[in-house]
Amino acid sequence: MVESGKSAPAADLYRAVDRLLQAEVDGARIVRMVEQHIATVETPPETDGDVIYEPGNLPDGLIDLPSACKEYQVNLQTANGWLQRGLLKRRGKLHAPGGVNVVSSEEFASVVHQPKNKGGRPPKPS
Repeated sequence: MVESGKSAPAADLYRAVDRLLQAEVDGARIVRMVEQHIATVETPPETDGDVIYEPGNLPDGLIDLPSACKEYQVNLQTANGWLQRGLLKRRGKLHAPGGVNVVSSEEFASVVHQPKNKGGRPPKPS
């Protein structure tokens, strides 16, 4: 059954798995379905808090995401996907319209230079 204290999406997922188990669906199939669901759900990036930086006044080692993308010739949508998948950790935001994400320069470079899988993506974090 659904564990108390779960978020609404998590509770929905637990209920769906419960229904599949009651219908005696193969466990391996359930695992694949859950993995597919998790891969499609957008999760907010981790943060070290909601630190707001002024444009042009970032501490050493941090860079705003659009600048990092320009420097490493990476599509901004790709980099945002890295944030959502947990390959990058958001370190704050710029005080700007839309709140531009700030990341570690070193971490961004590390993801860019990671070996890619068959789909051209860096492997998921372990």
